[in-house]
Amino acid sequence: MDSASFFILNIFFNSLLAFFTSVLLVKSLLFLFQIQHGRTRALLEMIPIFKLPFDLLLYDFTKWSYMQNINPLSFEKGARSLSIFIELSPLTERLFPFHSGVQFTLPGNTTFTIADLIGYTFNPYLNVFSLILIFLCLSSFLKTLVVYYCGRKTLQSITKKADLFTKKIDNPYLLQEMQKRSCRILHASSVHSSPFVAGLFSPIIYIPSHLLFFLSTKEYEAALSHEIEHIRYKDGLIRFLLEIIASIFWWVPTKWLRDKILENQEISCDCNCKRYGVDATDLASAIYQSAAHTKRLHPSIFASHLTAKKTLKRVHMLLHPLTNRWKKLHGICSFCAIILAYILIFLGRFWVF
Repeated sequence: MDSASFFILNIFFNSLLAFFTSVLLVKSLLFLFQIQHGRTRALLEMIPIFKLPFDLLLYDFTKWSYMQNINPLSFEKGARSLSIFIELSPLTERLFPFHSGVQFTLPGNTTFTIADLIGYTFNPYLNVFSLILIFLCLSSFLKTLVVYYCGRKTLQSITKKADLFTKKIDNPYLLQEMQKRSCRILHASSVHSSPFVAGLFSPIIYIPSHLLFFLSTKEYEAALSHEIEHIRYKDGLIRFLLEIIASIFWWVPTKWLRDKILENQEISCDCNCKRYGVDATDLASAIYQSAAHTKRLHPSIFASHLTAKKTLKRVHMLLHPLTNRWKKLHGICSFCAIILAYILIFLGRFWVF
């Protein structure tokens, strides 16, 4: 049997199992530590997706039963076992102080996976399956790049027709951050959506021209501060990377989780606008005005659409913030949750051999 095809089969099944295991553990941490801060929730929810390509580095071929010509199906009932472990790593691997994982084991400290059992059962079709999977992965990846390229070309045509912002900014904190980030702000009459940021390394803030008639000066500044927070945290780049990973691992259902990440990024940027002295009611009003006057969707690869449910949730979070006492407690809980998630989940060996 072709070992490369066998390995590809493992990637297909193990990535599915590892993804759902990671999601379950992340959701458990969010519930256990009662994490409500949008940025922390987004960071934790990224782990199952970023772990998909990272898991390829965690395979240990020295323990893989297939490499030792051991067929797990040849063992008697009871010899195969499911191992769940959390252990201290050797002194030579102190970069990763703990090892955690879920594995199937055989006598002699060898490991196997569900994909191994399927591979031995459907041996004649394994090479065909691997070739089809590789083709679909490349096709999905190239399609994502083409969609992004077309979106960039559309934005370039919008940029040529757009006007540089001329509205006066009275907020000194906002002005200082805009100068620090070298932000370009364009008013585009051809954009009929909420404001958004586009560009991975030289981001531009696009403000639909029609919104200028509905937003007051303070509401306009509040909307700008929200978009600058996206730039400060490189949200556009993160979303693009998540999209690329999702396109390569197309069979893993990540769409719903990416939507949650995007939603929590939006909530986080809303809450962080107070660092510019922006009043929560001004930002809540700006969000409502943007949602109310959105005429059509803009390219989803660059920003999210303001649905009624998302708008209500964001406005509620702004108008009902946590008290300072609870903020400190949530800060401690968030720190603990991120450390545990990095050590036990992101570095965990879930279902890999």
